[in-house]
Amino acid sequence: MTIGWGRHARFAFKDKDTKVLTFFDPWKKNVNRTQAFKKMSALIKSNYNFDTKFVNRSPDQSNEGSCTTQALMRALMLADYGIDGATMQVPNDYAVFTSRLTSMCRK
Repeated sequence: MTIGWGRHARFAFKDKDTKVLTFFDPWKKNVNRTQAFKKMSALIKSNYNFDTKFVNRSPDQSNEGSCTTQALMRALMLADYGIDGATMQVPNDYAVFTSRLTSMCRK
């Protein structure tokens, strides 16, 4: 899933066998210590009884505003490849599809 806070898009993964919601950021920022992530984690825990964690990884985002496209593309890859979709090399068809999908939604 894609999720945004603080004017920035991120993506998350929920393994069907665990009660952990794992967050990733296209910029590789560490959000564990931010107030927004702490609040969101507390709400997720109290409402759904899920734990949360943030994973540092190599950045995808190359310029301002690409976080939306990167987060959507990785969310699609997570649906197809599972947790490996968060860190694997992006196949060209996902990049093209996500770019076209984003362009369609702008109209």
